[in-house]
Amino acid sequence: MNIEELLILMKKDQLEVINQHPELIKDVEKIAFTVNASLAWRACFLLSHLSLSHKIKTKYQDKILSIFSKINGSHQRECLRMLRNEEIKEENILKVFSYCLDIWKDIHLKGANRLYAFYLADKCVKNYKELKQELYLYTSDYYTDTFTKGLKHSFSLFLRKSNV
Repeated sequence: MNIEELLILMKKDQLEVINQHPELIKDVEKIAFTVNASLAWRACFLLSHLSLSHKIKTKYQDKILSIFSKINGSHQRECLRMLRNEEIKEENILKVFSYCLDIWKDIHLKGANRLYAFYLADKCVKNYKELKQELYLYTSDYYTDTFTKGLKHSFSLFLRKSNV
């Protein structure tokens, strides 16, 4: 099976193939961090699930940050999800926060990308009261009017849990 065939499978089947052929992980990583690869978002999706299930221990923060300003759409969303699963390095907190805040404030981007960006930005500022206050200035209806009903509900639950 080639890497493209692997990436178009359903998640359950992808995980099964990776369990049988762990050597494919290196190929998945190459595609995941390629800026213009059409399957890059699917590769990130797979890596995210592999890291959550502890099948791989690799951290991808530096690779993601090296391409983040050049990607968008589903690829960007999956990279945000991957970063959310990692502990953000102290030296990267402001960079990640800045990327996330820019995504959050752009109401023309996909709602799911914006929501993941907000979640990650919130994670970055948990120990920085001033930044947390800045982030929560951007929670008015203006920033959520373009959300679907489901995203609005998820966001309001998140805000309630955050005691805002």
